[in-house]
Amino acid sequence: EMKVPYTDEKMLGISQQWGGMKWSVKRVLREGRDEMVQHLESAANYRWDNIGRSDSKVWTLAAETARPLRWGGSATQLHFGFDHTRTSSSHADYDNTLNELSDDLGKYIYYQGKFMRWVDRPANNYNRPWTARLLLSTDIPTYRLKVDNFLRVRGPETGMAATGEAQLFDGEVAKVYRDVTVGKSITWDLRVQYALPKTGPGEGFVNLGIENVSNRSNPLLQPTTEVVYEKGRQFTLELGYRF
Repeated sequence: EMKVPYTDEKMLGISQQWGGMKWSVKRVLREGRDEMVQHLESAANYRWDNIGRSDSKVWTLAAETARPLRWGGSATQLHFGFDHTRTSSSHADYDNTLNELSDDLGKYIYYQGKFMRWVDRPANNYNRPWTARLLLSTDIPTYRLKVDNFLRVRGPETGMAATGEAQLFDGEVAKVYRDVTVGKSITWDLRVQYALPKTGPGEGFVNLGIENVSNRSNPLLQPTTEVVYEKGRQFTLELGYRF
């Protein structure tokens, strides 16, 4: 008798060429309805219904060069993008709920100054509120090289995390949770592609990728107050042959 969850999306956008750049603005409204929500009736007794809903509102601004920027024997394309996102949900994350069926759903926690059951906690409405991206893609045909530089900046993120503390409530131990915020994340990725001289119907190539070139420590939001970081500098070397 369960309904099938669905999502409606509305989008309005406009693009225009001006000042040697292609500009575009887009607005997206996304509505999730009849989403599955779990209710705790009693110990080891759960009920599902379709009262869940979620909403997302996204603004996107993008710009790119209409023609390559030429310097010497190189040609560079510039791409810029900025997203601002607001997301809300009436219920906790579905996947997390499934993983916690036999653990903490019926237990009490202390959060935002009051005791509540884990299953009744506020929805995780946090997200990265904004993201800015810049891509510089440079071709150097004389040397059969292509170099891509990708810079991404993501705004601060706030969410619920366990403090490792506990309080007594109704004869049980209630874990203490609080809101934590991690700062903005900045990453610079680099990719260098080199095409070997042709030796037949195809050509060989060598690609070098470097993620997080600056080896910056970018914190990740976790369900605990322990500090966890995104991966540091990472190298990838690819050798191949194209026909």
